[in-house]
Amino acid sequence: MSANQTKLDENLPGKRKFSFYNQIKTPSYLIALAIGNLERKSLGQRVGVITEPEGMDSAAKELENL
Repeated sequence: MSANQTKLDENLPGKRKFSFYNQIKTPSYLIALAIGNLERKSLGQRVGVITEPEGMDSAAKELENL
């Protein structure tokens, strides 16, 4: 996404709240919400994958050439 992270709140029990600011108008059909047991793996300076831990290896392998 084209937004910059502006805040990370880790004071919630067992949760983290991320806040972002985006100066570019985004059509509503380009917005996604992700909720669940997720982790992120960086695959380079501008590429990463976010998925459930069980699928991380296969998802990272699929995107490793980007």
